Amino acid sequence: MIGVYSSGKSELTLDRSRFIGSLFPIQTLEEVKLVLTELKKTQPSAAHIPFSYIIADQLYGDDDGEPSGTAGLPLLNLLKRAPIDCGLLVVIRYFGGRKLGSKRLRECFIQAGEMAINNSILGEVGERFLIHLVGPIEEMGHIHRFCMETGATIQNITYNNKIDAQLISNSFISGDVIKRLMNRWTLEDVQKERFVRPIKFEE
Repeated sequence: MIGVYSSGKSELTLDRSRFIGSLFPIQTLEEVKLVLTELKKTQPSAAHIPFSYIIADQLYGDDDGEPSGTAGLPLLNLLKRAPIDCGLLVVIRYFGGRKLGSKRLRECFIQAGEMAINNSILGEVGERFLIHLVGPIEEMGHIHRFCMETGATIQNITYNNKIDAQLISNSFISGDVIKRLMNRWTLEDVQKERFVRPIKFEE
């Protein structure tokens, strides 16, 4: 799956109407709602905020009051063509006082959307596991052995009366393995999350 590693923006003006495009990294519908809510708060004078998103097999485009077919669907087609499997494409429009007509309006939304995508860095969507372990201070060496045997890496570690360690693993590590390698440690939590790593192109 292809997602957004680094967001890109764009801006163009036609007959005093401004079009500001942005491509956002999203993984869930809830994240889409949060981004759109924030944009409406921060851009209260925008005439319209049409958008489109793809989240795996969920596809949607919204004209947000613009003439039907001029914004939502064209933006969705840009995401498909990129191709982007997880992303939210938004083009904010500030009305300049002159009507552009459906054809020119559609062309502006497409151009702003294309520029936003081209100014972004895409990446491959992967899954990783966040592991939270707590153990005795005298067993610091066990953390390094655990990482060597499982391929996990240390994200954060603090020392007090005990060691509190946050680890990242790109593959699932069973509780039995953790118990075998970290017998005196407590497994506080394991969470799975999606992340995006930049695509490496061959030179």
